[in-house]
Amino acid sequence: MCEQVQKIVDDIEADPNSVYGQYVQALKDVTLVRLVRQISQVYQTIEFPRLLELAKFADYHHLERILVDCVRHNDMQITIDHRNGCVHFGTDLSESQREDHPDGPTLQSMPSEQIRSQLVNMSVVLHRAIATINPDRKKADRERLRAQMVHQYEENADKEHQRILQRQKKIEDRKEYIERMNQEREEEELRQQEEQARMLKLAEQRRLEAENEERERKRHENELQMMKERNMKEKIEQIKQTATGQKLLKKLDEEEIRKLNTEEIAAREAEERLKERKAHDNNLKSQEKKIDYFERAKRLEEIPLIEKYLLDRSVQDKEFWEKQEASRIEAAIAERKNAEACQERLKRMLPDRDVYWQQLKNERGNQ
Repeated sequence: MCEQVQKIVDDIEADPNSVYGQYVQALKDVTLVRLVRQISQVYQTIEFPRLLELAKFADYHHLERILVDCVRHNDMQITIDHRNGCVHFGTDLSESQREDHPDGPTLQSMPSEQIRSQLVNMSVVLHRAIATINPDRKKADRERLRAQMVHQYEENADKEHQRILQRQKKIEDRKEYIERMNQEREEEELRQQEEQARMLKLAEQRRLEAENEERERKRHENELQMMKERNMKEKIEQIKQTATGQKLLKKLDEEEIRKLNTEEIAAREAEERLKERKAHDNNLKSQEKKIDYFERAKRLEEIPLIEKYLLDRSVQDKEFWEKQEASRIEAAIAERKNAEACQERLKRMLPDRDVYWQQLKNERGNQ
């Protein structure tokens, strides 16, 4: 086993950057423990030099420490005989190694394990004998235990029921709280996403507007530049057609002429725009005055007509009220006359009513 593991360790140590280098020592220790466990299944006693020969990558002190750790953790029964230079395995019958699943092949049981198995078998036989001799013992114990369980249940039934209900209510409240928190979190995330999308859309819209404004500004500047160049060329041609202009062109170079004409064209254009703006403003002011005078004239013409209409309307309303009041008075008089006639008609029934009333009183009195 150690020879096989040594090849793997050599491969790991060959690579200085290997991440498995930190596990080399632990791998060696586990291999030594497995080697000692396999030897304990085959030999009862082995010489220490032979054990060192099998453990390729362990010295005397390291192997001795491994054996001591196995004994200390109660993994195996090992006794080191320094006088004879040998190691004994599983000779103590009064102590058993811990009972767990073996991590390798098991050829035979240790003497301590055999003693433990005998004790277990003896315990099983004794319990069967007790059950055969006293069969009602378990029944009485079961009845006593059942009565105790029933009594314990009756004492704690209400409390346990309330606890279960409270626990269920807590679980439901917790679920509702978690659902509410998840819903609020989802709504908050959705709101943030919508806000972020809105901000991105607004930023993109602003960027497009800025690009459009920049593009429009550049187009306007290009148009102005082309207009200036065209006007400048036309002006130069006009100057060349005159004699004075030809003399001026001979005295001045082309750059100075271009600069002079540009300033003149810009000044004339600015003056013309200013004149048009003033004319437009004057036109608007005159129209404003005309509209104001027209509205005032309409109001002056409307006032007498409105007053006359209100006066006529008040007269009509008064006449209508008087007609309604006369009708109401006539209806009240007619209703009064009808009520008086009904009263005179009903007065004739008064004696009969008194006779019936007296008879009814006498009958009820007798009863």
